[in-house]
Amino acid sequence: MVTSKYSFLMPPILFVLGMSILISIWAIVSPATITELFNMDGASPVELMTLPLFALIIPFAWLFPPTKEGKWQWAWSLDYSLLAFIAICRETDLHKTFGHYIWPHLSNVNFNFKAKFFMNEAVPIEAKLMVFVFYSVAIIAIIAPLVRYGLTLFKEFFRLHPVAWTVAFFGGCGVMSQLADDFEGKLEKFGIVCNDSASALFRVFEEGGEMLLAFFALTALLQAYVYRKQKAQEEQCSSKM
Repeated sequence: MVTSKYSFLMPPILFVLGMSILISIWAIVSPATITELFNMDGASPVELMTLPLFALIIPFAWLFPPTKEGKWQWAWSLDYSLLAFIAICRETDLHKTFGHYIWPHLSNVNFNFKAKFFMNEAVPIEAKLMVFVFYSVAIIAIIAPLVRYGLTLFKEFFRLHPVAWTVAFFGGCGVMSQLADDFEGKLEKFGIVCNDSASALFRVFEEGGEMLLAFFALTALLQAYVYRKQKAQEEQCSSKM
């Protein structure tokens, strides 16, 4: 039950369990095997397990809306669906593949939201516009729920609300994954080169963190829906008494 007294402990327990499994895999198998399991440009077992979790968010956002927003409910369901689609694109580099397909002569160019890309004279204005629109939509889709629910979730976190705790671990997994993705490159800028084992650990944290992120996102969505239904039933019962 979402409203159980100790429900808030579920996210940290699942996080510790997931991280224990990931670190155990890293400790047992070789770095080459880690690459095959975690980082094969969207085709590794871990990446393939992550994609369905993100994909499930799209129908669940419409079938099990986590909040009741009246006539604007469709907008929030669309926002969560967009976030899931953007996550799938990021996981598979689908937007980059599409760009390289449309503009084959840019096969060596990364379609990233960076000044280097927009300042590249070889990149046509249409490609720059596509990247700008894609990342602008992503930023808006991320900011909108933060503005609408961020303060409420922050307060409910200290009240040990299970949904707020799940969202917190969702965000933590996102930060961990992003740091693991960039950290090795940052170290190289300072002349620090990681060995194969350390590189494998970063890949485990990056891809494993994304899988946990997808799991917590889906869990928070369903938790919020169940909690909302429970609260509505309790209010209905109270009004009849």
